[in-house]
Amino acid sequence: MPDQRSFTAGRFALSAGDINLGYVKSVKGGSTVGELATHNTGPDNIVRKHISNIKHEAFTLEVGAGMGKGFYEWMRQSFEKSHVVKDGAITAADFDYRAMRRTDFFGGLITEVGIPALDGSSKDPIYLSVKIEPERLRHEKESGAKLEAKFGVKTKRWVACNFRVDIGDLPCARVSKVDAFKLTQKTARDQVGQFREATLHPTHVEVDNIKLTISSADAAPWEAWFRSFVIDGNCSDSDELTGSITLLAPNHKDELGRIELSHIGIIKMEQEAHEANKDSVARFIVELYVEEMKLMFDDVDA
Repeated sequence: MPDQRSFTAGRFALSAGDINLGYVKSVKGGSTVGELATHNTGPDNIVRKHISNIKHEAFTLEVGAGMGKGFYEWMRQSFEKSHVVKDGAITAADFDYRAMRRTDFFGGLITEVGIPALDGSSKDPIYLSVKIEPERLRHEKESGAKLEAKFGVKTKRWVACNFRVDIGDLPCARVSKVDAFKLTQKTARDQVGQFREATLHPTHVEVDNIKLTISSADAAPWEAWFRSFVIDGNCSDSDELTGSITLLAPNHKDELGRIELSHIGIIKMEQEAHEANKDSVARFIVELYVEEMKLMFDDVDA
């Protein structure tokens, strides 16, 4: 039998510098890859290969409301031209939360945040998908010391049915669904001849369109805006709206996080599919473009 026993997967902690950011639900990616160069020269028909540069792949975390405030602040800053990079580590632990393996990352930049679908009929907890792109990765064995993350006990407070939408002065109290969407920080890698590992540089931010499903009882004001904005062509900056999507506590009063939306325009409006003799609420779907989103989760009471 080997001296070192296997350990179960599924327990991770995230840290950055001296800040313990909390436990995460899942981790995927984060591999180091040697980029292959091939040469088809010489007197034989064998393709010669060797390693040229090194590429460190991004890793994606699923996180809930139990992360430390330092993590949410880093997430917000990454999409507000602050371009905050951090060194940190993801530590994998066994069933007793003893540290077994560690992946150190250097020059890490949050390059994507995915907001899950929100649905008034769902009772499922929700998690943000956060992608971190590093300049360098190092994989190390750990000593077996006890993990001491201080957060992670309140992740179930984020539930898919607890949310509020505000778009200008349009009626939004009967929004039943918000489709999943994401923010992406595009990057460029600078590969120079002196080093095998590239440096990472942010370029621009892209945000997805947003789709809302709303009760047809509120259709008239939305139809009026669509007619003015799309058909009549009143679609300048002054005709765009501001708004927000807020994650709420179970009491539907306390705010657990908010996505602020700027320069909102309407693209499409359609009736939701219906079936004959099926008892369901009549709803319509709107698709909106958004130029800027701000992630306001810093004040989450974790």
